Amino acid sequence: MDVQKIISEMTLQEKIAFCTGADFWCTKAIPEHGVPEMMMSDGPHGLRCQKGEADMVGVNQSLPATCFPPAVTAGATWDEELYAKEGEAIGKEGLSQGVSLILGPGCNIKRNPLGGRNFEYLSEDPYFAGKMAPSFIRGQQSTGASSSLKHFAVNSQEYKRFNGDSQLDERTLREIYLTGFEIAVKEGKPNTVMCAYNKINGVHCSDNKELLTDILRKEWGFDGMVVTDWGAMNDRIEGFRAGCDLNMPGGSKFMERAAKEAAAKHEIAVVVAGLPDAYESEALDRENMMLPKGHNRMIEAVSSVNDNTVVLLLGGSAMEIPWEEKVKAILYMGLPGQAGGEAAYNLLTGKAVPPGKLTETWPLSYQDVASRETFEKKNVEYREGIYVGYRYYDKADKEVRYPFGYGLSYTTFAYSDMKIQEQQVSVTIKNTGAIAGAEVVQLYIAPPEEGIFRPKKELKGFARVELQPGEAKTVCFTLDERSFAIWNQGWRIPEGDYVVMIGSSSRNLLLTQTVKVSGENIEAPAWQKGSWYEKAKGLPGREEWEKLMGHAVPVTEEPKKGHFTLDNTCMEMKDSSVVMKIQYKVTENIIAKSYGGKKDMSNPSYRMTLICAVDCPLRAAVINSGGTMNDSLAKGLLQMANGHYLKGIAAMLGK
Repeated sequence: MDVQKIISEMTLQEKIAFCTGADFWCTKAIPEHGVPEMMMSDGPHGLRCQKGEADMVGVNQSLPATCFPPAVTAGATWDEELYAKEGEAIGKEGLSQGVSLILGPGCNIKRNPLGGRNFEYLSEDPYFAGKMAPSFIRGQQSTGASSSLKHFAVNSQEYKRFNGDSQLDERTLREIYLTGFEIAVKEGKPNTVMCAYNKINGVHCSDNKELLTDILRKEWGFDGMVVTDWGAMNDRIEGFRAGCDLNMPGGSKFMERAAKEAAAKHEIAVVVAGLPDAYESEALDRENMMLPKGHNRMIEAVSSVNDNTVVLLLGGSAMEIPWEEKVKAILYMGLPGQAGGEAAYNLLTGKAVPPGKLTETWPLSYQDVASRETFEKKNVEYREGIYVGYRYYDKADKEVRYPFGYGLSYTTFAYSDMKIQEQQVSVTIKNTGAIAGAEVVQLYIAPPEEGIFRPKKELKGFARVELQPGEAKTVCFTLDERSFAIWNQGWRIPEGDYVVMIGSSSRNLLLTQTVKVSGENIEAPAWQKGSWYEKAKGLPGREEWEKLMGHAVPVTEEPKKGHFTLDNTCMEMKDSSVVMKIQYKVTENIIAKSYGGKKDMSNPSYRMTLICAVDCPLRAAVINSGGTMNDSLAKGLLQMANGHYLKGIAAMLGK
């Protein structure tokens, strides 16, 4: 297919039309130019291919598919080769079902243990996430299927993900939230990147030229397609200018039919569906990080009468486990997929040896989390800056339940003979136990203590080593300039003495050597002395955070009647608008019909469907409704929500 010839023959109207999906999962075909449609599907841990009526929450039937372990488990293997095989298997399965673009892997940072998508993100550490993601991409794209690296960028919570604003300083953006994507793009070369719903410092990702063109394309060399998350387009013209190529509509036939039913009854309602592919669990049903009070009481009761209690723990993120010392052992498997039962049996009986390591820190309680007061806000202030995960707990000298990189085995390992020669670091690992096993060797670098604030150490290398009893192997790591660099108006290396540390977790470092690194004298900012960012004690205050940002950050007021915009949602407007209250009630009733007429907020599927429908911005509703809501209707409803009923009617009539 001569792509350039086809492009030259297409009209401007055809090109514009081609940049919006034909339906929920497919691009537009242009048969007169020989261009077929392209079908997409979730996801990073198994297909969710819907050939009939489509939606994002599983209301309608999907084709049978293999359920692979999501990133919380796949990442914990620290096995790049194995993760590549998972990507390859999903790619082959996708092609067998007519899917040529598979939406994944996810490379966002686990900023907070309550993140609704933590189960499908790889880590709290950007280097680790960046090194694992390319393996999945290469494996998947080796089959001929394409990957879509997501969600670009700073998408670390589900609450208000359609119109939330992630507010953070440039250094934190670069060192923590973009580094994983940068490595994945440069080393994995995904064919597509998916832009996120949220804003970054006030600019929607879909409209963000600095993000999509200046950084992604010009700086990192990405030459593929940028596709929106479903319904994430804010402004189509600004999106074109920013470098956002394909706008995928989030509406489904299920929602279109519901909307038409409401219209036929002359009800003031258009059901909109900007449905994300994860539960909006964060603000809806959580009290804390603990297991349900009943999966806790049971453990307490059993362990009180049986000293040999072993807990098989499943879950997508860190949890509070106050009963830890009362049980003999804990086997944490994340979410192991459809073969998890057999895997658990083999691990518990000793037929297999646990090889995994945690890719996120487990704090003692949620009260120890640095982002606990700024999480689950519409406008999220990333006050903790670069201190995410172990970077924070180490800097604050906080005790944790389990450190980053932690994991036990049925055998033991010895570390010896560490050597550093120029950019090469080597170490010998020996299996000193009686059975075969795998060890994950981790390399961290501690920066000079003086100068600009930095974490106490950061992961800069890892390797998984399979060893027979008594066997020893030498593991080698290569360091580069980025191993020592920080973002300071570009990547720069502060000169000084750096400590290279090797061990089995972030808090079990067995071998160390100091190296002198030449670089620049980067002075600490004047405000740093005595600030939270020097010692990370307590929680960061807003005033100090504004100094980190380099400017005052206005506090965003809650939306008020008379000032609502197309970026506001039915849920945000219903308490002060009769029109939106009616809209909410009608939507609630229509969605309840698909759940036996029950408005049951304890049903996670119903709850998610409802919240996603009523908490979708009006500007996204125009895209998501599949043509049921046009610009005039949206603007008319907005005028009415603001109390201008006559103007609203006029807008609906196109006047």
